[in-house]
Amino acid sequence: MSSAPSSIPLASTVPTPLARPRPPEAEKLASAETRPVGDKAEKERAGKDGAEEDKSIQPSPPETKPGPVQSAALAPQPEKPDEGATGEAEPNGTLKPVDLSRPFAERAGVLTVGGRSVQLAGIVPTDPQRTCTGTDGKEWPCGTLARTALRSFLLGRTITCDVSDPAWKGSITAECRFAKLSIADWLARNGWAEVASGSPLTAAAEEARKAGRGVYGNDPRKRHQSTLAPEPPKEDPLNPI
Repeated sequence: MSSAPSSIPLASTVPTPLARPRPPEAEKLASAETRPVGDKAEKERAGKDGAEEDKSIQPSPPETKPGPVQSAALAPQPEKPDEGATGEAEPNGTLKPVDLSRPFAERAGVLTVGGRSVQLAGIVPTDPQRTCTGTDGKEWPCGTLARTALRSFLLGRTITCDVSDPAWKGSITAECRFAKLSIADWLARNGWAEVASGSPLTAAAEEARKAGRGVYGNDPRKRHQSTLAPEPPKEDPLNPI
C-alpha cells in the first residue's frame, strides 16, 4: 500500500494576501483630513506670536513729569480777616507825625533839614528869583522876600510834619505845622505863596490877594513895613492852641 501524503502546514500553503496600493484620490483625501490639525495649531501659534509682537510694539504712554511738591508750610494760606477790621480799606501808608528841629527854608514852600526836603502840601513854592509888579507899577524881588519871611518865621523853632516814613530820603510832600498853626496856611494867608489848583487854602489866598499882601501888593520895604506876618500866639501847656 502506498503511504499517505505528509500534511503540509496551512501557514505555508495559504498564500499571504498582497496589500493593495491606494489610489491617488485616497491619498489626497487622507492628507486633506490630517492637514487641518497641523495647520490649525500653526495658525494658533502664529496668532499668539503675532499678539505678543503687537503687545511688544504698542506705543508706551507719554511720560508725565511730576509737578513740584509744595509742602503744607509753604502752600499759600487764605488771608484771615482782622478781628478789628471794619470792612473799609486802609489808606496806603499811615501818616506819622515827625518833629523837625530848626528846618531851613530853601524857598517859600520848601523846607530842608538834614539833607532832606519837604514841600508843603497845597501850595506852589515861590521861586526866590521871582519878581512882582506892585499896584504902583514898580517891580520888587517878591520871591526873595517871601523866602526871608518864612526863614524868619521858622527861626529857632521845631515843627511837626505828617509823613508816611519818618526815615524818608530825598524830597516828599507833607503837611507841616508849628504848634497847631499850618505853615502852608500861614504862607497863603500872608500872600507869600500861591496855592495849587483845588487846594483847601484857596480861600486864604483869596483873602491875601484882596488885602494886597505879599506877592499881591507893593514892595513892603518902601513903606518900611516888616516882611513878617504877625507871629502866632505861643502855645500854653495848660491851654493848647
